Amino acid sequence: MYLIGFDKSIPLWKARGKVELIESLSLENPIYMVGDGYTDLEVKLYGSIKGFMAYTETVSREAVISQADYVCSDFKEVLNVIENEKRA
Repeated sequence: MYLIGFDKSIPLWKARGKVELIESLSLENPIYMVGDGYTDLEVKLYGSIKGFMAYTETVSREAVISQADYVCSDFKEVLNVIENEKRA
């Protein structure tokens, strides 16, 4: 398999690209990020979100989990975190 090219107008190809993309969306706060990898965690480390949920249903990465605000093993847990945060 060969990579011939990609769309450089979408920032996901570069370091901290998800951070840049999320910030460009001008989303209403609070913002929560759900992910299983380091590029997802970067949104917490370098962006302005309220919380990061490490999603572990498929893969569990200790480096991501150790810095997460929440750990969710399935989507029901993600929804529970959001509901609990709304009540807080």
